[in-house]
Amino acid sequence: MEIRHLRYFLALAEELHFGRAAARAHIEQSPLSRSITQLEQELGVPLFIRSRQGTSLTPAGEALRDHARDILTGVERARRAVARIGGQPNALRIGLSEGLAQPRLSELFQCWHRKYPDMQLRISELPSLQQQEALLTERIDMGLSFGAAQEEGLIVEPLWADRIMAAIPRAHPLAQTKSLTLASAAASCSLVFCHTRLKPGLRMQIEALLRARGISPILAEPVDTLAGMIVKVGAGCGIAFLDANHARTLQRPDVAIVPLVDSDAWLTIFAITKDGRQDDLSAAMARFVMLGRNMV
Repeated sequence: MEIRHLRYFLALAEELHFGRAAARAHIEQSPLSRSITQLEQELGVPLFIRSRQGTSLTPAGEALRDHARDILTGVERARRAVARIGGQPNALRIGLSEGLAQPRLSELFQCWHRKYPDMQLRISELPSLQQQEALLTERIDMGLSFGAAQEEGLIVEPLWADRIMAAIPRAHPLAQTKSLTLASAAASCSLVFCHTRLKPGLRMQIEALLRARGISPILAEPVDTLAGMIVKVGAGCGIAFLDANHARTLQRPDVAIVPLVDSDAWLTIFAITKDGRQDDLSAAMARFVMLGRNMV
């Protein structure tokens, strides 16, 4: 049983879609399929049910999913132990999801480097679902995102909240206003959202605010990224909502950024860690959370 086969298996077990799993594993779909078939032949049992309705795990596949996580976790722990014995510097591995590129994050990372120069940060970008798997197998130590789907074994802690801003086409009448309510903005135009699969936390927070107001908005065609969302807004396809920090980085002349004045119109950034993890990096993770919360 090869480690790479277990990684491919886990990607498919999480995605339940050969195309998405192949993209996640950075291989073509054919070698992914062959690897899964080889693994099934080696184990002597089917791991997936393939049908016109889609792909699902067999009971044996569900059992292997849990064991695969344990095996891959052991590999990561061994890698860290060997690196430490070999004298490599300590590093806190952080995964960013949902296109997080806020100036405030950059300020937090710079503050960490000044305060804890002996503990490096290794920062990578991971889609939300991949971030959860990487946390559970300890490939990363902490995830930063707008939130995660409920996943057993993870701790989700708020870091800070930013005011929600409305991104409005410059030609739209509301572009001239100084501030808006969520209800008035949502009622004035179609809303541009990112795909739920790609930006689940961001969309989940906005949709919860809309539901609380009894609003069922008209939705424009979804986009993949926050930058793509602003492009669609600039093209006049609708209005979008985003946090104030991202609004600072995505401003453009064809889009007006207008703050929402509702008392609950805030988007929260969360730190996500593996539940029950106790090792040499646990204290560093706690310090990072505290530093993020204390930044003004």
